[in-house]
Amino acid sequence: MIADYRLPDGEGAALLPNGRQTVPEYPVVILTGQGDEHIAVETIKAGACDYVIKSDRTLVEMPLIASRALRDWSLVVERQRAEAALHESEERYRLLVECSPDAIAVIDKDCRILFANPATAALLMVPSVDVLLGQPFLEMVDPAERDAARLRIAKMIESGESLPPREYRFTRSDGARVYGAVTSMPLMYEGRRVIQTITRDVTERKRTEAALQRAHDQMESKVAERTRELQAANEKLLELDHLKSMFIASMSHELRTPLNSIIGFTGVILQGMSGKVNDRQRDQLSRVYASARHLLSLVTDVIDISRVEAGKVQVEASDFMLDQLIEESVDLVRKLASDKGLALKIHVAREINMHTDRRRLLQVMLNLVSNAVKYTVRGEVIISAELRGSRVRIKVTDTGVGIAEEALPRLFKPFERLDKLLRVKVLGTGLGLYLSKKLAEELLQGELGVASKYGIGSTFWLELPQKLSLKS
Repeated sequence: MIADYRLPDGEGAALLPNGRQTVPEYPVVILTGQGDEHIAVETIKAGACDYVIKSDRTLVEMPLIASRALRDWSLVVERQRAEAALHESEERYRLLVECSPDAIAVIDKDCRILFANPATAALLMVPSVDVLLGQPFLEMVDPAERDAARLRIAKMIESGESLPPREYRFTRSDGARVYGAVTSMPLMYEGRRVIQTITRDVTERKRTEAALQRAHDQMESKVAERTRELQAANEKLLELDHLKSMFIASMSHELRTPLNSIIGFTGVILQGMSGKVNDRQRDQLSRVYASARHLLSLVTDVIDISRVEAGKVQVEASDFMLDQLIEESVDLVRKLASDKGLALKIHVAREINMHTDRRRLLQVMLNLVSNAVKYTVRGEVIISAELRGSRVRIKVTDTGVGIAEEALPRLFKPFERLDKLLRVKVLGTGLGLYLSKKLAEELLQGELGVASKYGIGSTFWLELPQKLSLKS
Protein backbone atom coordinates (compact mmCIF):
# COMPACT_ATOMS: atom_id res chain seq x y z
CA MET A 1 0.00 0.00 0.00
CA ILE A 2 1.26 3.45 -0.95
CA ALA A 3 -0.26 6.38 0.99
CA ASP A 4 0.39 10.10 1.35
CA TYR A 5 1.45 11.19 4.80
CA ARG A 6 -1.20 13.94 4.77
CA LEU A 7 -4.56 13.51 3.04
CA PRO A 8 -7.52 15.91 2.77
CA ASP A 9 -9.65 13.69 5.00
CA GLY A 10 -6.91 12.18 7.19
CA GLU A 11 -3.33 10.97 7.45
CA GLY A 12 -1.73 8.02 5.70
CA ALA A 13 0.12 7.24 8.93
CA ALA A 14 -3.16 6.00 10.34
CA LEU A 15 -2.91 3.00 8.01
CA LEU A 16 0.32 1.82 9.66
CA PRO A 17 0.25 -1.17 12.11
CA ASN A 18 1.91 1.06 14.73
CA GLY A 19 3.05 -1.98 16.77
CA ARG A 20 -0.43 -3.51 16.90
CA GLN A 21 0.72 -6.60 14.99
CA THR A 22 3.86 -8.71 15.33
CA VAL A 23 3.88 -9.37 11.60
CA PRO A 24 2.36 -6.64 9.31
CA GLU A 25 -0.35 -7.93 7.00
CA TYR A 26 0.89 -5.83 4.08
CA PRO A 27 3.80 -3.50 3.16
CA VAL A 28 3.14 0.29 3.52
CA VAL A 29 5.07 3.09 1.78
CA ILE A 30 4.50 6.68 2.96
CA LEU A 31 4.78 9.58 0.51
CA THR A 32 5.28 13.13 1.74
CA GLY A 33 6.28 16.49 0.40
CA GLN A 34 8.14 17.35 3.60
CA GLY A 35 11.67 16.25 4.38
CA ASP A 36 11.28 16.10 8.10
CA GLU A 37 13.72 13.52 9.51
CA HIS A 38 11.75 13.12 12.72
CA ILE A 39 8.60 12.21 10.78
CA ALA A 40 10.57 9.67 8.71
CA VAL A 41 11.91 7.93 11.84
CA GLU A 42 8.50 7.80 13.52
CA THR A 43 6.91 6.46 10.33
CA ILE A 44 9.43 3.64 10.00
CA LYS A 45 8.98 2.80 13.71
CA ALA A 46 5.25 2.65 13.15
CA GLY A 47 5.71 -0.11 10.54
CA ALA A 48 6.26 1.62 7.20
CA CYS A 49 8.55 -0.20 4.81
CA ASP A 50 9.79 3.06 3.24
CA TYR A 51 9.48 6.84 3.49
CA VAL A 52 9.61 8.60 0.09
CA ILE A 53 9.81 12.39 -0.47
CA LYS A 54 7.80 13.41 -3.49
CA SER A 55 9.64 14.67 -6.57
CA ASP A 56 9.20 14.88 -10.33
CA ARG A 57 10.58 11.33 -10.65
CA THR A 58 8.43 9.76 -7.95
CA LEU A 59 5.90 8.40 -10.41
CA VAL A 60 8.64 6.92 -12.62
CA GLU A 61 10.40 5.32 -9.68
CA MET A 62 7.21 4.00 -8.15
CA PRO A 63 7.60 0.36 -9.45
CA LEU A 64 11.10 0.22 -7.99
CA ILE A 65 9.88 1.71 -4.70
CA ALA A 66 7.05 -0.84 -4.51
CA SER A 67 9.36 -3.75 -5.34
CA ARG A 68 11.85 -2.67 -2.68
CA ALA A 69 9.10 -2.27 -0.11
CA LEU A 70 7.68 -5.70 -0.89
CA ARG A 71 11.12 -7.27 -0.53
CA ASP A 72 11.83 -5.55 2.78
CA TRP A 73 8.40 -6.52 4.09
CA SER A 74 9.00 -10.17 3.12
CA LEU A 75 12.31 -10.17 4.97
CA VAL A 76 10.72 -8.68 8.05
CA VAL A 77 7.90 -11.23 7.95
CA GLU A 78 10.32 -14.15 7.58
CA ARG A 79 12.55 -12.85 10.38
CA GLN A 80 9.66 -12.36 12.73
CA ARG A 81 8.24 -15.80 11.98
CA ALA A 82 11.67 -17.37 12.56
CA GLU A 83 12.02 -15.48 15.83
CA ALA A 84 8.58 -16.68 16.90
CA ALA A 85 9.40 -20.30 16.00
CA LEU A 86 12.73 -20.06 17.82
CA HIS A 87 11.01 -18.63 20.86
CA GLU A 88 8.48 -21.50 20.84
CA SER A 89 11.27 -24.06 20.46
CA GLU A 90 13.24 -22.52 23.30
CA GLU A 91 10.13 -22.50 25.46
CA ARG A 92 9.46 -26.16 24.74
CA TYR A 93 13.08 -27.09 25.49
CA ARG A 94 12.98 -25.05 28.70
CA LEU A 95 9.82 -26.83 29.84
CA LEU A 96 11.30 -30.23 28.98
CA VAL A 97 14.47 -29.46 30.91
CA GLU A 98 12.64 -27.93 33.88
CA CYS A 99 10.13 -30.77 34.14
CA SER A 100 12.50 -33.64 33.29
CA PRO A 101 12.88 -36.28 36.06
CA ASP A 102 16.49 -36.72 34.91
CA ALA A 103 19.20 -34.37 36.12
CA ILE A 104 20.36 -32.13 33.23
CA ALA A 105 23.42 -29.89 33.54
CA VAL A 106 25.82 -27.93 31.32
CA ILE A 107 29.55 -28.09 32.17
CA ASP A 108 32.37 -26.01 30.68
CA LYS A 109 35.91 -27.07 29.88
CA ASP A 110 36.98 -26.29 33.45
CA CYS A 111 34.32 -28.73 34.68
CA ARG A 112 32.23 -25.98 36.27
CA ILE A 113 28.44 -26.05 36.21
CA LEU A 114 26.94 -23.38 33.94
CA PHE A 115 23.36 -24.61 34.07
CA ALA A 116 21.35 -27.17 36.01
CA ASN A 117 17.67 -28.11 36.19
CA PRO A 118 15.65 -28.74 39.37
CA ALA A 119 16.14 -32.52 39.06
CA THR A 120 19.90 -31.96 39.43
CA ALA A 121 19.34 -30.11 42.70
CA ALA A 122 17.06 -32.90 43.88
CA LEU A 123 19.59 -35.60 42.97
CA LEU A 124 22.38 -33.87 44.89
CA MET A 125 20.11 -32.78 47.76
CA VAL A 126 20.82 -29.04 47.50
CA PRO A 127 18.15 -26.42 48.28
CA SER A 128 18.14 -24.78 44.83
CA VAL A 129 19.76 -24.72 41.42
CA ASP A 130 21.52 -21.43 42.19
CA VAL A 131 23.70 -23.22 44.75
CA LEU A 132 25.14 -25.38 41.95
CA LEU A 133 25.95 -22.68 39.38
CA GLY A 134 29.68 -22.06 39.12
CA GLN A 135 30.49 -25.05 41.32
CA PRO A 136 33.07 -27.66 40.19
CA PHE A 137 31.19 -30.65 38.83
CA LEU A 138 33.97 -33.10 39.73
CA GLU A 139 33.70 -32.27 43.43
CA MET A 140 30.37 -34.09 43.41
CA VAL A 141 31.81 -37.20 41.69
CA ASP A 142 33.26 -40.05 43.77
CA PRO A 143 37.02 -39.43 44.23
CA ALA A 144 37.87 -42.79 42.67
CA GLU A 145 36.14 -41.76 39.44
CA ARG A 146 37.11 -38.09 39.11
CA ASP A 147 40.14 -38.59 36.90
CA ALA A 148 38.18 -40.72 34.45
CA ALA A 149 35.35 -38.15 34.37
CA ARG A 150 37.81 -35.27 33.77
CA LEU A 151 39.42 -37.12 30.86
CA ARG A 152 36.03 -37.86 29.27
CA ILE A 153 34.95 -34.22 29.46
CA ALA A 154 38.24 -32.99 27.97
CA LYS A 155 38.07 -35.55 25.18
CA MET A 156 34.51 -34.63 24.19
CA ILE A 157 35.23 -30.89 24.21
CA GLU A 158 38.33 -31.43 22.08
CA SER A 159 36.76 -33.85 19.57
CA GLY A 160 33.20 -32.57 19.57
CA GLU A 161 31.97 -36.17 19.63
CA SER A 162 29.87 -37.99 22.21
CA LEU A 163 31.12 -40.99 24.22
CA PRO A 164 29.10 -44.03 25.37
CA PRO A 165 27.07 -43.59 28.59
CA ARG A 166 28.74 -44.44 31.88
CA GLU A 167 27.67 -44.86 35.48
CA TYR A 168 29.17 -42.69 38.26
CA ARG A 169 28.85 -42.44 41.99
CA PHE A 170 27.92 -38.98 43.28
CA THR A 171 28.15 -37.57 46.81
CA ARG A 172 25.07 -35.67 47.94
CA SER A 173 25.13 -32.67 50.25
CA ASP A 174 24.19 -34.92 53.18
CA GLY A 175 27.18 -37.19 52.49
CA ALA A 176 25.12 -40.06 51.09
CA ARG A 177 26.14 -41.69 47.82
CA VAL A 178 23.88 -42.05 44.82
CA TYR A 179 24.44 -43.79 41.51
CA GLY A 180 23.74 -42.10 38.21
CA ALA A 181 23.78 -43.34 34.61
CA VAL A 182 25.28 -40.35 32.75
CA THR A 183 24.82 -39.60 29.06
CA SER A 184 27.09 -36.79 27.84
CA MET A 185 27.23 -34.82 24.58
CA PRO A 186 29.12 -31.74 23.40
CA LEU A 187 27.16 -28.65 22.24
CA MET A 188 27.59 -24.91 21.73
CA TYR A 189 26.52 -22.72 24.65
CA GLU A 190 26.92 -18.93 24.56
CA GLY A 191 29.47 -19.21 21.78
CA ARG A 192 31.67 -21.89 23.30
CA ARG A 193 31.77 -25.68 23.30
CA VAL A 194 30.52 -27.23 26.50
CA ILE A 195 29.22 -30.60 27.70
CA GLN A 196 25.59 -31.31 28.46
CA THR A 197 25.00 -34.21 30.85
CA ILE A 198 21.77 -36.12 31.40
CA THR A 199 21.91 -38.21 34.58
CA ARG A 200 19.33 -40.81 35.55
CA ASP A 201 19.21 -41.89 39.18
CA VAL A 202 19.88 -45.66 39.26
CA THR A 203 20.50 -45.96 43.00
CA GLU A 204 17.54 -48.26 43.58
CA ARG A 205 18.58 -50.46 40.68
CA LYS A 206 22.09 -50.67 42.11
CA ARG A 207 20.73 -51.58 45.52
CA THR A 208 18.57 -54.26 43.96
CA GLU A 209 21.55 -55.60 41.99
CA ALA A 210 23.66 -55.61 45.15
CA ALA A 211 20.91 -57.46 47.04
CA LEU A 212 20.62 -59.99 44.22
CA GLN A 213 24.39 -60.40 44.17
CA ARG A 214 24.45 -60.99 47.94
CA ALA A 215 21.66 -63.53 47.57
CA HIS A 216 23.55 -65.15 44.71
CA ASP A 217 26.75 -65.27 46.75
CA GLN A 218 24.90 -66.76 49.69
CA MET A 219 23.34 -69.34 47.40
CA GLU A 220 26.74 -70.12 45.89
CA SER A 221 28.14 -70.51 49.40
CA LYS A 222 25.29 -72.82 50.39
CA VAL A 223 25.69 -74.80 47.17
CA ALA A 224 29.43 -75.10 47.74
CA GLU A 225 28.82 -76.20 51.33
CA ARG A 226 26.16 -78.66 50.23
CA THR A 227 28.47 -79.93 47.50
CA ARG A 228 31.18 -80.56 50.06
CA GLU A 229 28.67 -82.41 52.22
CA LEU A 230 27.51 -84.46 49.24
CA GLN A 231 31.10 -85.22 48.27
CA ALA A 232 31.82 -86.36 51.81
CA ALA A 233 28.63 -88.44 51.81
CA ASN A 234 29.53 -89.84 48.40
CA GLU A 235 32.98 -90.79 49.60
CA LYS A 236 31.37 -92.46 52.61
CA LEU A 237 28.95 -94.31 50.32
CA LEU A 238 31.83 -95.42 48.12
CA GLU A 239 33.61 -96.67 51.20
CA LEU A 240 30.48 -98.50 52.33
CA ASP A 241 30.01 -99.88 48.83
CA HIS A 242 33.58 -101.15 48.89
CA LEU A 243 32.96 -102.75 52.28
CA LYS A 244 29.75 -104.28 50.94
CA SER A 245 31.61 -105.72 47.96
CA MET A 246 34.24 -107.14 50.28
CA PHE A 247 31.51 -108.60 52.49
CA ILE A 248 29.74 -110.16 49.51
CA ALA A 249 32.97 -111.61 48.19
CA SER A 250 33.92 -113.11 51.54
CA MET A 251 30.43 -114.22 52.58
CA SER A 252 29.48 -115.70 49.21
CA HIS A 253 31.63 -118.73 49.86
CA GLU A 254 30.95 -118.77 53.60
CA LEU A 255 27.16 -118.78 53.11
CA ARG A 256 26.88 -121.10 50.14
CA THR A 257 29.23 -123.81 51.36
CA PRO A 258 27.26 -124.81 54.48
CA LEU A 259 23.93 -124.47 52.62
CA ASN A 260 25.15 -126.73 49.85
CA SER A 261 26.28 -129.22 52.49
CA ILE A 262 22.86 -129.13 54.19
CA ILE A 263 21.08 -129.58 50.86
CA GLY A 264 23.44 -132.33 49.74
CA PHE A 265 23.38 -134.42 52.90
CA THR A 266 19.63 -133.92 53.38
CA GLY A 267 19.10 -135.19 49.82
CA VAL A 268 21.28 -138.24 50.56
CA ILE A 269 19.23 -139.04 53.66
CA LEU A 270 15.92 -138.56 51.80
CA GLN A 271 17.10 -141.03 49.15
CA GLY A 272 17.66 -143.65 51.87
CA MET A 273 21.36 -143.91 51.21
CA SER A 274 22.10 -143.52 54.95
CA GLY A 275 19.42 -145.90 56.11
CA LYS A 276 15.70 -146.23 56.21
CA VAL A 277 13.68 -143.05 56.88
CA ASN A 278 10.16 -143.21 58.29
CA ASP A 279 7.34 -140.95 57.12
CA ARG A 280 7.65 -138.46 59.96
CA GLN A 281 11.39 -138.12 59.45
CA ARG A 282 10.90 -137.78 55.69
CA ASP A 283 8.40 -134.95 56.23
CA GLN A 284 10.74 -133.08 58.54
CA LEU A 285 13.78 -133.62 56.33
CA SER A 286 11.80 -132.47 53.28
CA ARG A 287 11.03 -129.22 55.09
CA VAL A 288 14.71 -128.78 55.93
CA TYR A 289 15.64 -129.51 52.31
CA ALA A 290 13.07 -127.03 50.90
CA SER A 291 14.00 -124.33 53.41
CA ALA A 292 17.72 -124.74 52.67
CA ARG A 293 17.14 -124.47 48.93
CA HIS A 294 14.95 -121.38 49.49
CA LEU A 295 17.66 -119.80 51.63
CA LEU A 296 20.31 -120.65 49.01
CA SER A 297 18.13 -119.04 46.33
CA LEU A 298 17.73 -115.92 48.48
CA VAL A 299 21.48 -115.69 49.14
CA THR A 300 22.21 -116.17 45.43
CA ASP A 301 19.72 -113.45 44.42
CA VAL A 302 21.04 -110.98 47.00
CA ILE A 303 24.62 -111.57 45.91
CA ASP A 304 23.69 -111.25 42.22
CA ILE A 305 21.80 -107.99 42.83
CA SER A 306 24.69 -106.56 44.83
CA ARG A 307 27.16 -107.46 42.11
CA VAL A 308 24.97 -105.94 39.37
CA GLU A 309 24.43 -102.71 41.33
CA ALA A 310 28.14 -102.49 42.07
CA GLY A 311 29.02 -103.04 38.41
CA LYS A 312 30.95 -106.18 39.23
CA VAL A 313 29.20 -108.43 36.70
CA GLN A 314 31.05 -109.01 33.46
CA VAL A 315 29.02 -109.55 30.29
CA GLU A 316 30.02 -112.72 28.45
CA ALA A 317 28.45 -112.66 25.00
CA SER A 318 28.29 -115.78 22.86
CA ASP A 319 26.38 -117.13 19.85
CA PHE A 320 23.45 -119.50 20.42
CA MET A 321 19.98 -120.35 19.10
CA LEU A 322 17.12 -118.74 20.99
CA ASP A 323 14.76 -121.71 20.67
CA GLN A 324 17.28 -123.97 22.40
CA LEU A 325 17.66 -121.59 25.34
CA ILE A 326 13.86 -121.33 25.74
CA GLU A 327 13.54 -125.14 25.59
CA GLU A 328 16.14 -125.37 28.34
CA SER A 329 14.28 -122.92 30.60
CA VAL A 330 11.01 -124.80 30.01
CA ASP A 331 12.61 -128.19 30.77
CA LEU A 332 13.68 -126.89 34.19
CA VAL A 333 10.06 -126.24 35.20
CA ARG A 334 8.36 -128.96 33.20
CA LYS A 335 7.97 -131.30 36.20
CA LEU A 336 6.35 -128.54 38.30
CA ALA A 337 3.95 -127.74 35.44
CA SER A 338 3.14 -131.43 34.98
CA ASP A 339 2.42 -131.86 38.69
CA LYS A 340 -0.09 -128.94 38.45
CA GLY A 341 -1.62 -130.22 35.20
CA LEU A 342 -0.51 -127.19 33.19
CA ALA A 343 0.27 -127.23 29.47
CA LEU A 344 3.55 -125.65 28.36
CA LYS A 345 3.59 -124.36 24.78
CA ILE A 346 6.52 -122.89 22.84
CA HIS A 347 6.13 -120.77 19.68
CA VAL A 348 9.62 -119.74 18.63
CA ALA A 349 11.15 -119.55 15.16
CA ARG A 350 14.19 -121.83 14.94
CA GLU A 351 16.28 -119.41 12.88
CA ILE A 352 16.72 -116.71 15.55
CA ASN A 353 20.44 -116.67 16.22
CA MET A 354 21.43 -114.64 19.28
CA HIS A 355 24.70 -113.00 20.29
CA THR A 356 24.35 -111.98 23.94
CA ASP A 357 25.05 -113.19 27.47
CA ARG A 358 23.43 -116.65 27.41
CA ARG A 359 23.71 -117.33 31.13
CA ARG A 360 22.00 -114.07 32.14
CA LEU A 361 19.26 -114.43 29.50
CA LEU A 362 18.58 -117.97 30.72
CA GLN A 363 18.42 -116.65 34.30
CA VAL A 364 15.78 -114.07 33.29
CA MET A 365 13.77 -116.57 31.22
CA LEU A 366 13.82 -119.18 33.99
CA ASN A 367 12.47 -116.62 36.45
CA LEU A 368 9.64 -115.53 34.10
CA VAL A 369 8.64 -119.09 33.15
CA SER A 370 8.82 -120.42 36.73
CA ASN A 371 6.73 -117.47 37.99
CA ALA A 372 4.12 -118.16 35.30
CA VAL A 373 3.89 -121.80 36.36
CA LYS A 374 3.82 -120.98 40.09
CA TYR A 375 0.99 -118.45 39.81
CA THR A 376 -1.16 -120.45 37.35
CA VAL A 377 -3.61 -122.86 38.94
CA ARG A 378 -5.11 -124.23 35.74
CA GLY A 379 -4.73 -123.66 32.04
CA GLU A 380 -1.51 -123.13 30.17
CA VAL A 381 1.72 -121.15 29.85
CA ILE A 382 2.80 -120.02 26.38
CA ILE A 383 6.33 -118.88 25.55
CA SER A 384 6.72 -117.07 22.21
CA ALA A 385 9.42 -115.08 20.48
CA GLU A 386 9.69 -113.05 17.29
CA LEU A 387 12.33 -111.02 15.52
CA ARG A 388 11.54 -107.32 15.04
CA GLY A 389 14.27 -105.78 12.95
CA SER A 390 17.44 -105.97 15.00
CA ARG A 391 15.58 -106.71 18.25
CA VAL A 392 13.92 -109.82 19.67
CA ARG A 393 10.68 -109.76 21.65
CA ILE A 394 9.98 -112.70 24.00
CA LYS A 395 6.62 -113.14 25.72
CA VAL A 396 5.58 -115.43 28.57
CA THR A 397 1.77 -115.61 28.76
CA ASP A 398 -0.17 -117.46 31.45
CA THR A 399 -3.80 -118.04 32.39
CA GLY A 400 -3.08 -117.48 36.04
CA VAL A 401 -4.65 -115.22 38.64
CA GLY A 402 -3.43 -112.00 36.98
CA ILE A 403 -2.33 -108.83 38.73
CA ALA A 404 -4.52 -105.89 39.76
CA GLU A 405 -3.68 -102.58 38.09
CA GLU A 406 -2.88 -100.84 41.38
CA ALA A 407 -0.31 -103.54 42.21
CA LEU A 408 1.64 -103.25 38.93
CA PRO A 409 3.92 -100.35 40.05
CA ARG A 410 5.18 -102.49 42.95
CA LEU A 411 5.89 -105.53 40.83
CA PHE A 412 9.55 -104.87 40.01
CA LYS A 413 10.57 -103.52 43.42
CA PRO A 414 12.82 -105.59 45.74
CA PHE A 415 11.26 -107.76 48.43
CA GLU A 416 7.75 -107.02 47.16
CA ARG A 417 5.40 -109.96 47.55
CA LEU A 418 1.93 -109.80 46.00
CA ASP A 419 0.74 -113.13 47.44
CA LYS A 420 -1.94 -111.54 49.62
CA LEU A 421 -3.32 -109.51 46.72
CA LEU A 422 -3.18 -112.51 44.39
CA ARG A 423 -4.60 -114.87 47.01
CA VAL A 424 -1.93 -117.42 46.12
CA LYS A 425 0.73 -118.72 48.49
CA VAL A 426 3.99 -119.24 46.62
CA LEU A 427 7.43 -119.72 48.14
CA GLY A 428 9.82 -117.03 46.94
CA THR A 429 12.25 -114.26 47.88
CA GLY A 430 10.57 -111.23 46.33
CA LEU A 431 13.80 -110.50 44.44
CA GLY A 432 13.32 -112.50 41.24
CA LEU A 433 11.57 -109.85 39.10
CA TYR A 434 13.72 -107.05 40.53
CA LEU A 435 16.89 -108.97 39.62
CA SER A 436 15.47 -109.92 36.21
CA LYS A 437 14.74 -106.28 35.37
CA LYS A 438 18.25 -105.29 36.46
CA LEU A 439 19.79 -107.99 34.27
CA ALA A 440 17.55 -107.16 31.30
CA GLU A 441 18.19 -103.42 31.33
CA GLU A 442 21.73 -103.05 32.67
CA LEU A 443 23.43 -106.12 31.19
CA LEU A 444 21.34 -107.25 28.21
CA GLN A 445 20.52 -103.69 27.03
CA GLY A 446 16.83 -104.55 26.86
CA GLU A 447 13.50 -103.82 28.50
CA LEU A 448 11.26 -105.91 30.73
CA GLY A 449 7.55 -105.18 31.17
CA VAL A 450 4.16 -106.69 31.92
CA ALA A 451 0.52 -106.50 30.82
CA SER A 452 -1.99 -108.12 33.13
CA LYS A 453 -5.68 -108.34 33.98
CA TYR A 454 -6.77 -109.58 37.35
CA GLY A 455 -8.56 -112.93 37.10
CA ILE A 456 -7.56 -113.49 33.44
CA GLY A 457 -3.78 -113.81 33.32
CA SER A 458 -0.52 -111.99 32.65
CA THR A 459 1.96 -111.50 29.84
CA PHE A 460 5.54 -110.66 30.74
CA TRP A 461 7.60 -109.45 27.78
CA LEU A 462 11.31 -109.08 27.31
CA GLU A 463 12.72 -107.08 24.40
CA LEU A 464 16.46 -107.04 23.74
CA PRO A 465 18.90 -106.59 20.85
CA GLN A 466 19.62 -109.70 18.80
CA LYS A 467 23.29 -108.83 18.92
CA LEU A 468 24.63 -107.30 22.11
CA SER A 469 26.81 -104.20 21.67
CA LEU A 470 29.69 -104.49 24.10
CA LYS A 471 30.65 -100.85 23.42
CA SER A 472 27.47 -99.75 25.18
